[in-house]
Amino acid sequence: MEKIKHIAASVLNKIKGLFSVVLKKKNSPDQDKNNKIGVILVLATVAIGIIYYFRSSFISATVNGQPIFRHKIIKTLESKGGKEELESLIMQTLIYQEAMKQKINTSDEEINKEIENIRSQLKNSGQDLDALLAAQQINIKDFESQIRMQKTVEKLLQDKINVTEEEINAFIEQNKSMIPENMTEEEIKNIAMQDLRSQKMSTEFENWYQLVKTKSDIKYLVEY
Repeated sequence: MEKIKHIAASVLNKIKGLFSVVLKKKNSPDQDKNNKIGVILVLATVAIGIIYYFRSSFISATVNGQPIFRHKIIKTLESKGGKEELESLIMQTLIYQEAMKQKINTSDEEINKEIENIRSQLKNSGQDLDALLAAQQINIKDFESQIRMQKTVEKLLQDKINVTEEEINAFIEQNKSMIPENMTEEEIKNIAMQDLRSQKMSTEFENWYQLVKTKSDIKYLVEY
């Protein structure tokens, strides 16, 4: 960014200098015409140079000299999943807006702790988090963002997703035939609690989100 600012400033200074020279000199009509043509040529050269330097902002590739413009790729991607992606971004925005209203914050420490817990659980079952993310083409930064949103939603719905001891016992009783014999009672209860919280959060979040979305002022400027 600083490099771009430096280039832009340098170009502007050169252009100002050229105009200053043209304005200060009292030349004949022919000389004035030549000076103006010279300025136009310099401006055109500078413009071409800037476009070439930042060509990757407009062109994604060339095939035998024929450019493939980025806007075509964006248009294609939008036509295939633009609506879903837009709705996802609207949902994320509403979640964080509501969290801000309620002064809810999820720290980096919480995110890292949750990821380490997931990593440890996967390792105990013979799996690797990094390998699973790579297989799904998810980088660690995107995964951290997903965890942050999940933890934020949990805090927003905290009062509605609490799990009671009775619910845990009932869950274990209903699923006892599927529970491995080598698991400890604490591990079984922990899994039961996580499963029940997940079920509650799915239901409660859908209700919460529809209510928040209905109350929000959302204007769609693009139709997919």
